[in-house]
Amino acid sequence: CNGTVNHCIIYATERGFGFAEPYNIHESLTHLVLHYAQNSLEEHNESLSTTLAYPAFASTGLLTQLQAQQRVIQSQNHYQMPMI
Repeated sequence: CNGTVNHCIIYATERGFGFAEPYNIHESLTHLVLHYAQNSLEEHNESLSTTLAYPAFASTGLLTQLQAQQRVIQSQNHYQMPMI
């Protein structure tokens, strides 16, 4: 976002975590961050043309785990791409 820091409110509901209904579908904050590491926040706010990198104040162990999970997701997405 042009080098600026933006903050988003994340809601925790009975359905899960998210930015707004009906998108509170993530079972944990980790899953929310992983999803929005691959998908732009623009779907919720057109001025946020960016993805998430990692949770603020995350421990080194959690960051390592998130990076490994992101690599798995990226490889799965690569193999699921339709052949034309």
